[in-house]
Amino acid sequence: EKNREISELRSVRPRTSERRRRPPASSSFDKTRPLIRPIMPSSVVSVRILFFASAREAAGGIASASVELEDPPPDGDGDGDGSDRGPDTKALRAKLAALYPKLASLVEDEENITLALNEEYVPMGEVRRLREGDTVALIPPISGG
Repeated sequence: EKNREISELRSVRPRTSERRRRPPASSSFDKTRPLIRPIMPSSVVSVRILFFASAREAAGGIASASVELEDPPPDGDGDGDGSDRGPDTKALRAKLAALYPKLASLVEDEENITLALNEEYVPMGEVRRLREGDTVALIPPISGG
């Protein structure tokens, strides 16, 4: 009976020439050669800016503006320099300082201007990524009496 089972298995099992051949154990991938990453074209991210109180005055009295930030292609090196993330609130502060020189002293110092990204405050020292269509409010310190 065992011989019959063995002969049945042989008839069902594909012949050696019909079997799928496995790739060789050694890979042809050269680990010493760096990976080549395609260069993606940079795109532009448009963000709406709302100016309040002294920020509005420093920006020339405008209530809102649209600012375009370039979204550079990620470099993929994972070094934490932010180049893998695209435009962020830090880049926005620098852009606003360049566009509105009278506003520069306010936006460059986080203690002078608080940012609200899509109606949510950005905590001091935190950098958030910006996406197409985001709204960022510039909120100076409020004092009252």
